[in-house]
Amino acid sequence: MSLALRDTERGKRAAQDMDLTKFWRLMVRYSKVSGRNITPKSLPATHKLLVITWRTARLAAVAADKHYPRKRPWVDFLAEDETCRPDLKASAASEDSFASSFTTRIWSVALALSAVLPSRSDAIVREAVEITTNRWICGLAWKSDVEAGRVLGSAVYSQLSGEPEYQELLRKARAELLASH
Repeated sequence: MSLALRDTERGKRAAQDMDLTKFWRLMVRYSKVSGRNITPKSLPATHKLLVITWRTARLAAVAADKHYPRKRPWVDFLAEDETCRPDLKASAASEDSFASSFTTRIWSVALALSAVLPSRSDAIVREAVEITTNRWICGLAWKSDVEAGRVLGSAVYSQLSGEPEYQELLRKARAELLASH
């Protein structure tokens, strides 16, 4: 199914989304759907919350990859499949894909942003679903890697939100967002 989507408009968007492995690029995207400019200067507390979420999710995903090593789809299965982003194939081949680190980070940050901006949570989560599904469409992860990344991202956010320091960051970010609009 993902191969059939690659030559469509959806496939073109999917290829562009593969650049969202950079935190600042994700913030540009989430700024659009949240209606807020999420930068260290404009929303320092919110930005800090999301950076901590991103970093924690990355650590969890690396641990999952080590525990459940799984090669990318093209390594053993679709060798002729160059993915929708051949430029990323070499760097991605050196990493395992279960659970998808990309998805884990995107998803946990979406949950954190939704928690501090509940009025925009539908749009934020819809955006996260599209971005993470694009990893599968591009052939950089198996569909189950993406699904596992969402589960792991949810677990990361759940664990973080139970920590008193993180709860304080959530409170500060909510207050900041209320004051900024």
